[in-house]
Amino acid sequence: MLQVALVFGFWVNYGVNENISPEGNKQWHIPVAVQFVPAGVLVICMIPMIESPRWLASRGRLQDARKSLSWVRNLPEDHPYISTELSRIETAIEEELRSTGQAAGWKQMYKELFQAGVRGRVALACGLVVFQNFTGINAINYYSPTIFKSIGFTGTSVGLLATGIFGIVKMVATMLYAFLLVDRVGRRPLLLVGGVGAGFSMFYLAGYSKISGSFGAVPPMDAGARCAVAMVYIYSFFYGFSWNGIPWLFTSEVLPTRVRTLGMAFCICLQWLTQFVVVYSLPHMVLGITYGTFLFFGSCTVLAIIFAWLFIPETKGVQLEDMDLLFGRDVPIRANQATASYNEAIAAKLAAESHGREKEMVLAEVERA
Repeated sequence: MLQVALVFGFWVNYGVNENISPEGNKQWHIPVAVQFVPAGVLVICMIPMIESPRWLASRGRLQDARKSLSWVRNLPEDHPYISTELSRIETAIEEELRSTGQAAGWKQMYKELFQAGVRGRVALACGLVVFQNFTGINAINYYSPTIFKSIGFTGTSVGLLATGIFGIVKMVATMLYAFLLVDRVGRRPLLLVGGVGAGFSMFYLAGYSKISGSFGAVPPMDAGARCAVAMVYIYSFFYGFSWNGIPWLFTSEVLPTRVRTLGMAFCICLQWLTQFVVVYSLPHMVLGITYGTFLFFGSCTVLAIIFAWLFIPETKGVQLEDMDLLFGRDVPIRANQATASYNEAIAAKLAAESHGREKEMVLAEVERA
C-alpha cells in the first residue's frame, strides 16, 4: 500500500504541475490535501482489525487467541492444527518468561532487548534498515527530478513524468516481492540478487555522469543517456523486490514477542533518522561531489550485500516460535553457521517429538491390552 501511495503522489505532482497555474497556492494545497484520503482510509480499515494471537496469548487471553488464530488460518477453532499451533505459542511464551523473569514493564523490556540472544537480532535489524536507506532509494524518491536532470532530463514536467514511471516500476517490483517471491525464493537470496542489480545500476550512473559531464552541462540524448534512464528504472525494480520490503519483514519476525513492539520502534526510529540524513545530505552531495553521489550509494550497496551475505540467515519457513533456535544465546552470529545450528536443532526437535509420539502409541497399546 505504501508503494501505491507513492505512485499516486508522483502522478498527482505531475498532474498538478501540468494543469494548475503556479500562481497562487493551489499547486501545493492539492497535493497536501490528497494525502488525507489514504490516511483516513487507513484509520477506518484499522478499526475491524483483530489482535495478534501471540499478543493475546501473552496476556493470558487464550480463548481470544484461539479465535484470532482460527480467523487467520481460516480453520475451525477446534481444528487440531489450531490447537497444536496455540500450544507452541504458549510454550514459547513460557520459555521467554523463564529466561527473562516474570517481571513486566518498560524497564524490564529494555533489559530484555539488550540481553544475549536478543541484542544480536536488534543489531541485524538495525543494520538492514540503515542499508535500506544508504542504498540510495530515498535520494531518488525525494529528489528524482534532480536525479533525472543530472543525467540529461531537463524541464520540470519531464522530470516529474520520469519520476511517475519510476514509481510504477517500483510498485510492480514490490508487488512481485509480496505476492510471489518472498515466500518462494526466500529473504536472503532476494537481498543478494537485488543488491547486485541496484549496485550495478548506481555504478553505471556514476560512470555515465563522469564521462558525459552531465552535472555541468546537459548531455546529448544518445544511447548512453537512454541507458542511464533505464538504469534508474532497473535500480527501482531490483530494489523494489529486495531491500524495499525485506528489512521490515525481517525486523518484525525475528524479535521475541515480549520485546517486539519496543524493538520495532527502535529500528523504525533509526530508519527515519538515516532517511533524514540521506535526504538532508543529497542536495549538498549533488553540488559538492556530483557523480560521486552515485558512486557513494553504489559503494554502500556493496557493503549491504556483504552484510547480508555474512550475517543475515534465511528465515523463510522458520516459525516465530523457532526463531530462538536461529538467533539464540549460543548461536553463532555468522549466517551460514547459524543456519547449520538451526537445522541441527530442528532435526533434534523433530526426533524428540517423533520419539514422544511413539512412546505415547506404545503406552496406548499397553493400556488397551
